[in-house]
This record gives sequence, structure tokens and C-alpha cells, in this order.
Amino acid sequence: MGDHLRTAESRKEAGRFEDEKFVRFHRRVFAEACVSDEPGYPDWGWTESERVDVGRFNDFRDQAERLLMTRSHDSDPSGWEDPRATLFLNEWDDLIEDARYVFVYGFPWDVAEAMQWLWIEEFLRNPEYAYRIWDFYNQRVRDFYVKHADRCLLVNMNAVPADLERFVFLLGKLGIGSTDVGLAEVVEAHKPKSTEGQKSWIETAVVGNLRSRSTEGPLRARWINVERQDPLIDLTMLAWPDSAKLLTELDGLADISGDGFWQPRPIKSRLLRPDATDEAPVDISVITPCYDQGAFLIDAIASVERHAPPICELIIINDGSRDPRTLEILERLKGAGYFVFDQENAGLSTARNQGIALARGHYVLPLDGDNRIRERFLQEAIEVLDSSPEVGVVYGDRQDFGLHHKTQQVPDFDLFELLKDNFIDACAVLRKQVWIDCAGYDTSFRDLQDWELWIHAAELGWRFHHLPQVTFDYRVRPGSMSKMIDSIDVWEEFCKRIRKKHPDFYWTVAVGRIEALKSELKSMNSQLAEKNREVRQLESELKARNPIEEKDREIQALLAKMQALKARLGEREAELSRITSSFGWRLLGRYGQIKYRYLLPVYRLFGHVPAAIKEPNARAE
Repeated sequence: MGDHLRTAESRKEAGRFEDEKFVRFHRRVFAEACVSDEPGYPDWGWTESERVDVGRFNDFRDQAERLLMTRSHDSDPSGWEDPRATLFLNEWDDLIEDARYVFVYGFPWDVAEAMQWLWIEEFLRNPEYAYRIWDFYNQRVRDFYVKHADRCLLVNMNAVPADLERFVFLLGKLGIGSTDVGLAEVVEAHKPKSTEGQKSWIETAVVGNLRSRSTEGPLRARWINVERQDPLIDLTMLAWPDSAKLLTELDGLADISGDGFWQPRPIKSRLLRPDATDEAPVDISVITPCYDQGAFLIDAIASVERHAPPICELIIINDGSRDPRTLEILERLKGAGYFVFDQENAGLSTARNQGIALARGHYVLPLDGDNRIRERFLQEAIEVLDSSPEVGVVYGDRQDFGLHHKTQQVPDFDLFELLKDNFIDACAVLRKQVWIDCAGYDTSFRDLQDWELWIHAAELGWRFHHLPQVTFDYRVRPGSMSKMIDSIDVWEEFCKRIRKKHPDFYWTVAVGRIEALKSELKSMNSQLAEKNREVRQLESELKARNPIEEKDREIQALLAKMQALKARLGEREAELSRITSSFGWRLLGRYGQIKYRYLLPVYRLFGHVPAAIKEPNARAE
């Protein structure tokens, strides 16, 4: 609705169909209504204290009335979309007589995922914000709907596309559109004036919006039946029970409910624990260190639950977290059966070493708490390691998301390149024996311990295997370790230390590289000499062919001249033919006949014949 809709931003797949004028208006009000200099995201009217002075709306009442006047003739029905209006529902309701409201709510786990794709640093640093903002907005939706249900529609984002006919019918009952015609007629009757030829305002402003908000693969994949409920749903309900309760209330009130897409249920991990009393073999152990940032941990665990093979154990190492919310989430995970090992803060490499030491699996995967594994990664890595005993490490490509989105394709293994640059992420499957042979991660290194481990493993003769596919999602966020490692000082310090720790290996590889280059150079020189011989042979043949080619050119020139003469001869013959066949030529011939028949005897009689009419064969006297 309206003709000033926000278009797609440079890094979004689709626009959000929000009305630009109303967005700017609400932002002006929030600038006065929110607590200044408080953490949060005031552009949406939310700060950590959750105090917003909605009464400041009245200071902008005249502007609001003028804005409404601009909408009174824009479309039929008139209206706008801007989620920010949710915080001023009562204020708008006082201004608009007999207003109608369409509330569209999403699942909190989908909203949290979508907010990680907005390139907004506040959300990348604080994933907890997503759930608090979802609660903050939807509590107001619930309260307003309960009071004014006769003038409102409450629908679930995921459920509407599957029940579009009912949605249009409900709009008609609300006085928006008509209940007496089908979907096609409603669609045809409500085309927006400013987007001629595009979808109907219903499809564009609502259904298209809902679908655009679920374009990311992780979201679309979660439109599932309850019997195949995604583990992220269960883990979200575990970590954010207030959101679960509010979602249940919304589903109970909704005109088109989302309760068929999920259900609250007790969570029980299917993953094994290292302290199990049975002696059953474990294929692979996933080691996930956690230092604060517990909200990210939920996403990582969900990916393991979703994609791990049947015989897999998960070991969470709490590396001395101090954040109260993280500690609360860890306790909830323990209560759900997950294995969490608590230790004093000792750093990432020590946490990984502790987890691998506890692991029962033949193979291990270090998975950072803010990353996610992809489907089939663990299964394919296990297949490679089972079939190739000389291979110690299996790695793949990665998908960056967060501050930027990019697929990082890494090369097949090259030892010399590994010594120059680390192209293998820590999220790689390795044999536990590799870790044992290398005596674990070197905790004396402040950063890049995984790179040192790969170099050490290569020095011991272990082979590496590259899977040419994206095997995990790597979260790039402000202040992440990968950003700090980009420092030149950190890089130079590591390079000095790693060469000092493995001097013989670097020397051996360097000498081997030099010898390989010498061999390659020798081969190239041999090839060059062969090419030179071929060139000389061709030059010799060319010289032998030169006289023949010269004569050939002379012949061609003579033939060209002959062709020119033939052409001229043809022109003359044609001209002669035209002359001899003309009327004038025939008349002249008749004259010659008369001349020789009648005039010649007369001249002979008088003894004088003019030279011009002598017989052609007459001899001179």
C-alpha cells in the first residue's frame, strides 16, 4: 500500500515494503522517546532498559495528521506498513477513525536468523537482542489485539502462503477487499497505481513480503512439519522460554496460526556424552568451546543435532564464562542432557585440548561456538578417513556470513603454500591420533594455534584431503578473533615463532621446493630447446620454399594480367558485335553494294576511278 515503499537495500535480497515517509516519521519520534546513549537499537525504538516514552508521539501529532492526509487518496484501501508503528498503536488508533490492523508475526528463531543477515553491528555483537526485541514488539501486538480483535487480523508469517484464500477472505471480513469474489478478482481489483503490471497489493505487500523474509536457505528449510521439527526450535524454546510462552499465546489468538509448524516439547539431545558408561564405539566427537556469547552457542549445537551422523558425541567446554546469560544457557543445556565441562578461563587452545582429551571418537571436529556445520560434512569426512589411513585431516570451503557474505573457496593441499599462509580453518575433521602425535594444540601460541597444528601434522607425515564444497558457515562479527589476527604484528610474530619451532621442517621443505623448482626449470629449458629446434627447422623449410613461392607470385601476376587482357578483349568483341548488328551498319553495307555495282562501271567508262571506290583487289597501274 502506498507509493513510497522502501526498495531493496544494497545487501538485501528484497525490499521490506515499508513506507518511507512513515519510517522517517517514526524515527524522528524514537529519537526523542528512547533513552539516549543507552545500548540497544533505537532505530526500532528498543534499548536495553526497554523504556520508550510513547507519550512523545503527541509532540508530533500535527505531522502525523498531515501524513495521514497524504494517504487518504493514494490507494484503496489506504494504509501503510512499518513495524515501528507497533509501539504507537494506541496513538495511531486515536487519530484514525475505525482503523483496521493486520498483524503479521514470525517465529522468534526465524527473526533472530534474519537479523543476523542485516549487516547491523548491534545485532551481530548481541544475538540476544533479537529475542528481546521480538518479545518487546509482540507483547504490544498481543495486548492490542485482545482489546480490538473485531478490527484486527493476526496471522503467522509462515502460515499465510499456505492459506492465501482464507487470508483474502479474512481481509474482506475486515472491510479490506471483498468476501464475495475469489482471489483472482481481488488481486485484479487492487493493483497499486505506482507499480502497474506487477503483483496485486495483497500479494506484493503481504505475501511477497512474507516470502521475501524467508528467502535465506536456513529459514526456508525450517518450514517443516511438526514430526520433523528442527532442533533449533527446541533449543530456542529451551534458551528463551519467555519467547516460547508468548509465541504459544499468539498462536492461540491468531486468525491464521503457526501452531502447525512447531510444538513445545521436552528437549532431549540425541548426541552422545563422553561420560557414558557403555563401551560403544564413537565415530566422531564434536568439541565446542564457549567463552560467553551463549546465544551463538544455540545455533552451533542445532547444526550438530541437525547434521551429525548417528554415532556422534558433543562436548561443550565452558572456558570460564562470566556472562550471566551465558551461564544460564549452559545450565539449561546441562538440564537437557548435554555434556558441559566447566573449567577456569585458559584460552581457546586449552579448551580444545581439554575437549579432545575427553573425546571417545576416533575422529574429532573442533567447532567454534559461533559457527555452524553443513549437511554431509561429517559423513563425507568419515568416509575419507575410513578409506585412506594416510589422511589425517579433512577440510572444506566455508561460507562467511555476518559482517560480510562470501563463499571462501580454498585450494587443494599444497605443503609449501601452507607454510606461507593458513588456508585450512580450525573447523576440519582430524584423527584423534593426529592430535596425540602433535601433543595437542600448542598453548604457548596466543593465536593461530590451529595453523601450527596443521604444520606439525604435515611435518609428521600426515596427509590432508580437501572436500571441494562448503562444509561450514563462519560467522564474521565485530571483534571476532579472525579480525584481530588480521593485524600485521600478530602475523609477523607468529611467522617468526613457527619457523623457530619447526626450523628443520621449514628448511627441508624450502630445500625440497628449491630442488623441485630446479627440476621444473630444467624441464622447461629442455622444452624450450626443443621448441628452438622446431623453429630452426621451420626457418630452413621456409628458406627452401622461398624461390618457389617467388615464381608462384610471378605466375599469379601474369595470370592476373591475362585476365585483364581477356576482360578488355571481351569488351571489344561486345562493342564490335553491337556495331555490326546495328541499323547504321546494315545501311552502310547496302551502300557499298550499290557503289560497286552501279558507280564503278560509270567511272571506268570515263577512264577515271576515284581511289575511294576502287575494287579492293584492284592492282595499282
